[in-house]
Amino acid sequence: MAAKKGLTLIEVLVSVVILATGAVAVTQALMRVSHAMSVAEFRTLSTQFAASKMAEVEMLVAQGEEVRPGQGRTGFGLRSFEWTLDVSETHLLDSNRLGLITLDLVWKRGSASYRQKYQTLLPVFQKENG
Repeated sequence: MAAKKGLTLIEVLVSVVILATGAVAVTQALMRVSHAMSVAEFRTLSTQFAASKMAEVEMLVAQGEEVRPGQGRTGFGLRSFEWTLDVSETHLLDSNRLGLITLDLVWKRGSASYRQKYQTLLPVFQKENG
């Protein structure tokens, strides 16, 4: 019996299929990681924007100015957010001064839509005398 030299066609085809399957798996993993990094970037930017917006609200309260609900659109480069600021009364701790400040941020990436909500309590209403 002669010594076998080289690979048969079946062995080559099996090797190619294994290699292709591995390449597809690596590509899919890289796509998932890229998506996760993009979402993390948006969440970081939205948190920074929310901190800035809430600081503006706190400054208005500290200056005794009225905090009004509002909405808008803001962006950082190619990233943009739609935001809504809401002020509602709350009756926590038997106080009629505290308001629930809600900042709702929405952004889209492709066909997906993401939302983050931030809330805080601030003394935004005038205390009733009586």
